This record gives sequence, structure tokens and C-alpha cells, in this order.
Amino acid sequence: MRRFLLILILLTGFHVEAFAADGGNSNNLFIKKKINDRWSWVSRSLTVSRDDMSDFFFGTADLGLRYQLSQRWSVDMVYRAAWLELGDHWRFENRPLINLNYTTNLAGYRFDHRSRAEFRIFDSAPDDIRYRGEFRLIGPWEFTRWRIKPYLEEEFFYSVNQQRVNENWLSGGLRYKVRPNTVVKLGYRWQTQKFGDDWRHRHVLVTGLLFFF
Repeated sequence: MRRFLLILILLTGFHVEAFAADGGNSNNLFIKKKINDRWSWVSRSLTVSRDDMSDFFFGTADLGLRYQLSQRWSVDMVYRAAWLELGDHWRFENRPLINLNYTTNLAGYRFDHRSRAEFRIFDSAPDDIRYRGEFRLIGPWEFTRWRIKPYLEEEFFYSVNQQRVNENWLSGGLRYKVRPNTVVKLGYRWQTQKFGDDWRHRHVLVTGLLFFF
């Protein structure tokens, strides 16, 4: 347990340059509804703020289907819409995507990996394809009578147009299973994004609400 907490502290933002960064929050909603043993509806949406949580400037909403390939592997086929505030106007983006998901248990830890291909289609900018690789580790420990568990997440973004990794999310926090079909998450994210040759940093308070039916 002490080792996990030490890793959590080291990986979630104790970096001198990063402390000068902007602050914001990211509110996430995930819903999964089973159709049968193989197929499910899946939906994700989020809103994101900046300027110390004073300006909500980005949001997404999507709907798709998940097919369970095996006990550990599944694939999602999703249509996502995204909105980004640029100056005095909002830019709309069509973002169909495909996820390949893997989950297993490692010495009591739950390990999840998601490989995502995003096809980013813009009205007033060059289209792009982006790969997003996410890794999640959920600890085996449970705190208090609410059985709260710690988690760590790492996600990197690779742009085909730019031919480089141009964004990274490093997150850690706690998750609470309110009911068998409801999970609440609260965490911190150190978000870095590349503009030109410079990396910009943001501190993000992350909240999540997950429903499984």
C-alpha cells in the first residue's frame, strides 16, 4: 500500500515547471447498457473547464456499440461529436472512433488497456487521425466501509498529421462503487499538450460517474 501511494504522489504532478500551469476540471459520464451476452450500448460524454475552472471551453457526447469478443477483449464502434471554443466562436468536430479494450487481473490488481483510433473530421481545418493509448491500474485495497479503491491512469495521444505524440494525461485518484451498477470517481490529472516546440501543462480535477445496466 505504501508503495502504491508513493507512486501515486510521484506520478500525479510533482514537477516544478508544471506548478505554473492553468487549472481546470473534467466531468465525465459513462453509460453501458447490455443488449445481450455479446452486445451493449455505450455512451460517453464530458465537459472540460480552464482558467481555474471559470471557463467551460470543451465538450463531447457520443453513442456506440460494444461487442464482447471474449472474457477479456471487446471492441467499440462509436460516433462522437466534439465542441471546442476558439476565441469568440465554437468549432464543431465529427469524431467517429474505434476502441479495442482489454482487461485482466494481475496479482490482485485490475489492469485495463484501451487502444483508440479517432477519425477527426473538421469543417474548417485539415482532418486528422489520432491514436490514443490508455492504461489503467486499480489497486486491490479498500478504504473505509465504503470500499473505496485507488487507481492510476496513463494516456498518450499520437497525431498522424503531426507524426508525434502531442498530448499526455497522467491521472490518479479514488473510485467508489456506490451500487453494483454505479461507480463514482474523483482524481487529479496532470495534462500536458504540445504547441509548436513547447509543452503546456494543466492541472485538472477529474470527476466520473459510471452506470452499468
